[in-house]
Amino acid sequence: MKIIVFGATGLIGREIINQLSPEHEIIRVSRSSGDIQADYTDESSLIKMFEEIGSFDALVSVAGNDSQFVAFKDLKSTHFRSGIERKLMGQVNLVLLGMKYINKGGSFTLSSGYLSHYPNAYSMATSPFNAFIDNFGQSMSSQMPNQIRINVVSPAPVADKARYGIVTPEMVAKDFVQSIEGQDTGKVFKAWNMD
Repeated sequence: MKIIVFGATGLIGREIINQLSPEHEIIRVSRSSGDIQADYTDESSLIKMFEEIGSFDALVSVAGNDSQFVAFKDLKSTHFRSGIERKLMGQVNLVLLGMKYINKGGSFTLSSGYLSHYPNAYSMATSPFNAFIDNFGQSMSSQMPNQIRINVVSPAPVADKARYGIVTPEMVAKDFVQSIEGQDTGKVFKAWNMD
């Protein structure tokens, strides 16, 4: 398969590539390095990227996970705008614009985060956008033409060694690989370690 990994230079993106690259053609995309540079907050940049890549079989989004953690008393509209632009619309546009190029039976896998399921006092400018991406994947799955699938991976914070509530890049990447290579659609893969 020809797979676009958007956010290829991050911890999770690099591990997804490690797990997929032996058997698939990987197109590495990030803002400032990789095979192609693109900014997913800029529609013209995404259009240029898709035109350069052409048809593809799967797209993974692991970019833009720089969440805003702010106490209620310090919240400003700019915190929400950042979440709308980066977590929400950046990923929505990857799907909407990518539909023109994705092959029949292809798949999109987006990223949310466990804060959509476990919000806290500092996640008010982050949790709603994670929840939106979860719901977007679930809602869109029944509307996709040509047997195209869409899923979401919702990871806990990532660290080199797993501990309570924390996951490793390897653990999260397995869910992305399962989304790409499996048959699920409309699924939110909950990638966290609560044992």
